[in-house]
Amino acid sequence: MEKSNDILISTVEEYIKEVSKITCVSAENSEKSLFGFRVESDSNFKNPLTPGSYRNLAQEIRFKDLKCDAEDIKKIENILGAEFYRRGHQYLKELNIKDNQLNRYFIMQHYGIPTRLLDWSENALVALFFAVCNIDNKSSAVYVLKPYELNNYTVREICGTYNHFNKIPTVASIKKKKNLLNDENELRIDELYRRYLKMDFCDDKSYYPLAVLPPPLEKRMLMQSGCFTFFGNEIKGLISHNNSADYLTKLEIHQGKKRNILKQLDQLGINENSIYSDLDGLGNYLKRKYSAKYRENFSDLQTILSNFQKK
Repeated sequence: MEKSNDILISTVEEYIKEVSKITCVSAENSEKSLFGFRVESDSNFKNPLTPGSYRNLAQEIRFKDLKCDAEDIKKIENILGAEFYRRGHQYLKELNIKDNQLNRYFIMQHYGIPTRLLDWSENALVALFFAVCNIDNKSSAVYVLKPYELNNYTVREICGTYNHFNKIPTVASIKKKKNLLNDENELRIDELYRRYLKMDFCDDKSYYPLAVLPPPLEKRMLMQSGCFTFFGNEIKGLISHNNSADYLTKLEIHQGKKRNILKQLDQLGINENSIYSDLDGLGNYLKRKYSAKYRENFSDLQTILSNFQKK
């Protein structure tokens, strides 16, 4: 994606206007009304939209379309997954989460362990909140994803002539290895999912990111995430595809307008407390809300002391 295509946002109103343009769908395409929103805290970050497992590799890559060495990454993921299984089994049991590789992989992503997943919110205003909640001198960015369009391109690259994959897949468990296409030349979604999870890229094709729905696992995950993009063997797969402009748009948030946007969102009921709905969220919300009042009172106190000293 070229920087010339970036759209600069200074107010909530401008943001809603641009999001409405991007997400407008016709009545006949209403089933494609799912969109994803993801934040990068620095709009000039050199490796945006790169999952944790690939972030260090992306920094070393000079050519944006370079594939990963799947076997090396697979070895690391297998070791990491085995230790998470050994140490985290009891926690999953307490959360009443079925302990299988698929569930563990999504839970690992949710708790900050490097995976090949990127999570996307369905809520545009929640994404905007995370883009402005860190007040600094850097512009941030909200990326808007059209997951159906992404999957059409991804499956077309893998299957060649398969042109109508209008789905965002989800599976409850991973089955045994099969051919990707069945006898009727239909795509086996469970096999496609298995290849991404196991990193079983048994050919020289490009496995670009695949938009998937998560299994229903953990309350906070459900509240924050809409869909995920599951990366294959293309490290910068979301932005390196020649047709990325058809499924991905970047909205740049003006660095000098973050505080005003944060206030506007608070008036609309979008804040830490409404997003998390727990004591952590309430605590962070009250801390941010009243820290400004402490600063204001401190300024008033300084003025009073200064006037007193003059007398």
